[in-house]
Amino acid sequence: MNDRPAIAYCDNTNDDLKFVRANDADGAVWGTPVTPDGVGSVGFYASLAVVSGRPAIAYLDLTNGDLKYTIPMK
Repeated sequence: MNDRPAIAYCDNTNDDLKFVRANDADGAVWGTPVTPDGVGSVGFYASLAVVSGRPAIAYLDLTNGDLKYTIPMK
């Protein structure tokens, strides 16, 4: 993803899906996390991949018992 590390994770305090990308290639400085999904208890078992050059996240929505997929905008 533009040669910068990125992670997707579950914010266990709020049960939200989070995504953040490093500001540099070394991962020494990180940007501000964004919340691609924060409705209900979501973001569990997040898995991040690159699809057509963009980050893509698969994750579990515990509230609805669904496996979801999203592409963060940032």
